[in-house]
Amino acid sequence: MTDIIKEKWNEILEFMKSDFEMTDIAFNTFLRPMKPLKRDGDRYIIAAADNSAIISIVKKKFEYVLPVAVKSVTGEEITP
Repeated sequence: MTDIIKEKWNEILEFMKSDFEMTDIAFNTFLRPMKPLKRDGDRYIIAAADNSAIISIVKKKFEYVLPVAVKSVTGEEITP
């Protein structure tokens, strides 16, 4: 079985960039470093930048938006 979230990851990030009307700098700082790792039940493990401040911001700003972007792009449901 293929991992559609990994396959469509760049589309998911672009969806979030567009939805939030992010600048290239914000996109490259906060979203681009995120990488999909694996599914764990109905959750998906995402790696973020190795910086606690950035991780905190990413979690606060995108924790509930990412599942919407994933659903919109792939049809898959994940929970925050």
